Amino acid sequence: MQVKLIEAMEAVMDRHQIILIDSDVRRRAQISHALTNLAAFVIPLEHYSEISQAWPDEAIILIEDRGDSVASLHRMMQLHNRTLPVVVLTGETSALRKSELLFNGATACLPWPCDIARIKTTVQAIFARRIRKAEPRTAVTSPEATTSSFPQLTAARSSRADIPAIATTLVQSEPGPHSEAGRPESVRRSGVLIERPLVHAAPDGALQAE
Repeated sequence: MQVKLIEAMEAVMDRHQIILIDSDVRRRAQISHALTNLAAFVIPLEHYSEISQAWPDEAIILIEDRGDSVASLHRMMQLHNRTLPVVVLTGETSALRKSELLFNGATACLPWPCDIARIKTTVQAIFARRIRKAEPRTAVTSPEATTSSFPQLTAARSSRADIPAIATTLVQSEPGPHSEAGRPESVRRSGVLIERPLVHAAPDGALQAE
């Protein structure tokens, strides 16, 4: 079972891109370099609008909480009928701000500054959830068949020696009865009652429902 999970994790990584949206050049370079072994491509962008030039089929978005960037990205994804997981790096960690970010489409919120290891474990947790939800149709994709939506970039690959540890964690932690849906939060918008799970990143990087 562990071997299958390792293969599934490899397949998910080789299919996905990580899109990092950050106006801070130095931080963008630091995080991009640290995440190169977690996906087929890590694409650093300065502004969220740049992603509309070539929408990826499968990706995880990391974005800084700056102004209304998260809400604007969410509106743009709705306009283009795109659903991608979004991890927000925010300097404001109040419960109110987290609720606003989750309402605006965030999958997880991480306080900034935080160490790179926490960002990695959060990304890995999102990959793990996608494996659990779509395991029957997961297929191993060869690295050669993976191309970036941004052709000027080349894949930066490094060792993935940590994948067996991730797979072991998946084997040991079976999803609970509320792992997918969580306890829903009722949100009113334009008179319509919307049911959506509250999700946050635990200290170990795993996504949990509140």
